[in-house]
Amino acid sequence: MRLVQIARARARSPGDAIQTDMQLVTDYIESGQHPVFNEQRTLYELSESGDVRDHPAFFQPRRGDVILLHYSIDFDHLEEILNWPVPVVMMYHNITPAHFLEPYDLLLAGKLRKARQDLERYLSRFRAWFAASEFSALELRNLGVAPVTIRPVAFRLPLTNGSIPRQRGHIIFVGRMFPNKNVEELIKIMFYISASLPEARLLLLGPSFLTSYVRPLKMLVSRLGLEGAIEFHGEVSEEMLNQAYSRADLFMTASVHEGFAVPVLEAMGAGIPVLASARSAAHGEKRAGVLYYGEDYPRIAEMAIRLIVDRDFREQIVADQNQALSEYTDPGNIHRFLSMILQHV
Repeated sequence: MRLVQIARARARSPGDAIQTDMQLVTDYIESGQHPVFNEQRTLYELSESGDVRDHPAFFQPRRGDVILLHYSIDFDHLEEILNWPVPVVMMYHNITPAHFLEPYDLLLAGKLRKARQDLERYLSRFRAWFAASEFSALELRNLGVAPVTIRPVAFRLPLTNGSIPRQRGHIIFVGRMFPNKNVEELIKIMFYISASLPEARLLLLGPSFLTSYVRPLKMLVSRLGLEGAIEFHGEVSEEMLNQAYSRADLFMTASVHEGFAVPVLEAMGAGIPVLASARSAAHGEKRAGVLYYGEDYPRIAEMAIRLIVDRDFREQIVADQNQALSEYTDPGNIHRFLSMILQHV
């Protein structure tokens, strides 16, 4: 039996959570370990390059196929896919609310709004529904479908290098430079961290193609006099990302909306204490390190510094993170996911 995974072309970005999830499912099937799914195919909508046969509009399903659609933004051929004479199941990765993008990119905001409208319109036509977190599952249940099965995204733990020493005050954030990531709050917190720990550095790692959002962030850095303390690295290779995790002293995120928050788990897996905003439900679900509430930036900065300099406290937090992480690193997760899909088709 063949599993056909479909996602938007943007998921092809290296390190993207959806792309990594799809690749790990692909690797598992191609390894021959699953007793039923013995073949797979991956399709992308709006591919800017590559073989057109990888686009759903040129794909002909065959008898016995099962379609796994990774949903996070609008699909141009959604109705066509749902009309294929084969079962289609949804893996819901959540949709960034359009209002976050409206001040920066009206076209992208429109795509997100359309994705939400299509979700409500077509949701009942899927054979089964899976969600990356309880937060995302609740959205689908509130739209009237059940049961929704929580199935965490598959991800790779970073290959950290133990020979690279941690750098004191080396703080990282990993993720797209998008408004829902609330990067401006990290910059404001960093202002107070730098006042007490001048050697501290904040590295922002992730795609920064939304220049209308990144430009004011850089202006804020300049206005606060933090040019030497904050670095925008953009999208980096997997090797560079692993090195960043190896050197980091603290992972910090102020995101207010997440479907799953893979980088939080990557940081936990790298043995880095995590300081995260409690406003994102995904951070709370993962019992990520230390959660902060509100916008008292001096107090949040004090906690960040304690996680850097207080060795006993730091080790306690890392131990708690390791225990929480075990729920997401079970090697049997993908096998169970594929078996659950079969129960619905």
